[in-house]
Amino acid sequence: MTRFKPPEDFTWQMVSNVDAPEFAANDIQQFDDETWTGRVERISLDREMQVFITKAEAFRDFTMRVNSDRTGQFLRFNTFLSGGHDIFLPGFGWHRMSAGKTTYFRPTGGYADFRVVAGDKYEFVGYSFSIEMVRAFLGDDVPPSWRKFLADDVESSIVDTLVPTPDIMLLIHQIARNTHVGRVRNIQIEGLALQALASNAALFQVPVSTSLTGREEKKIALAREFLLHDMRCPPTLAEMAKEVGLGARKLSQGFKELYGDGPFSILKDHRLDQARLALLDNVASLKEVSWQVGYGHVSNFSNAYKERFGVNPSEDT
Repeated sequence: MTRFKPPEDFTWQMVSNVDAPEFAANDIQQFDDETWTGRVERISLDREMQVFITKAEAFRDFTMRVNSDRTGQFLRFNTFLSGGHDIFLPGFGWHRMSAGKTTYFRPTGGYADFRVVAGDKYEFVGYSFSIEMVRAFLGDDVPPSWRKFLADDVESSIVDTLVPTPDIMLLIHQIARNTHVGRVRNIQIEGLALQALASNAALFQVPVSTSLTGREEKKIALAREFLLHDMRCPPTLAEMAKEVGLGARKLSQGFKELYGDGPFSILKDHRLDQARLALLDNVASLKEVSWQVGYGHVSNFSNAYKERFGVNPSEDT
C-alpha cells in the first residue's frame, strides 16, 4: 500500500494488519490491493464542514481506525446507498450502519474503528459539521432529541439512527454522483449537505396543528400509503376515500393540510423522485423506469421529469 503525506486533522490506519502502513485522508485516495479496492474522497469545505464520499469492496476481513484530533467537536451523518459495515466508538461500542439508513453520531475518544467483512460492497456519503455550526444553523429549531449531541460537555460517544425520506436520499445521490469540478462542485455539495442537515432536523419537528382530529390524520396517512403502494395502478380518489372511511372532499382537503398538496400532486412528485433515484443508480433503462413509476409514454415522463428537476432524465443516467 502506498504511504501518503500525513493529514492535517486525522489519519486512518489498518489495525487488524500490523504490516499495513498508515495513510492520510487527503482529497482523494484510491485503493486496489489484496485487502480492498475502492475510492475515498474528502471534500473539506472549511474547518466547520466536511463531506466524504466512499465506495469500496473488501476482499478480506479488516478493521480500519480513524484517528482524529477533532473528535467531540463535530456531528457526523453517514447515509449508506448500498451495503454497510460496523463502527466502534469509544464510550458507546459497536454499531451497524446499513443501506437505507442514516447513522448520526458525535464521537469522542480520539478515534473510531470501522470493521469490514470480506465480500462487503458498500457506498456511502458522510457529512459532518462542527457543533458550533449546527447550533448556529438550526438555532431554536434544534430538535429536542439532538440537544444531547450539541451539549458542551460530552464524555462518551453518542449514536442514533434515522430513516431518510426519498427527498433526503435524493440529496445524498446528488452528492455522490456530482460530476462538476472545482469551486462549482464544492458550492453545490455544500448546499446539498446543508439541505440534508435541515431535512434530517425536520424529521423531528412537531407538525403544525391542523383542523383534523387525530383519527382523521391517521386515516389520511393510511390513504397516502394506499395511494403510493402501486405507482403503476394507483387508486382513484373515491377508492381511497372508501378504503379509509372518509368523504372524498374531506380526504382531498386533509392531504393539503397534512402534506401541503393534493393527493395526485403528491403521487406525481413521488413517482418522479423514485424515478430519479432509479436512474441515478442505473438499475434500469429510461423506458423501464418510466413504466415502473406509472408512465405509459416515455415522452410524457420526460416532460414531467424536466419540469420537476430542470434536466432531462437522460442526463441523470
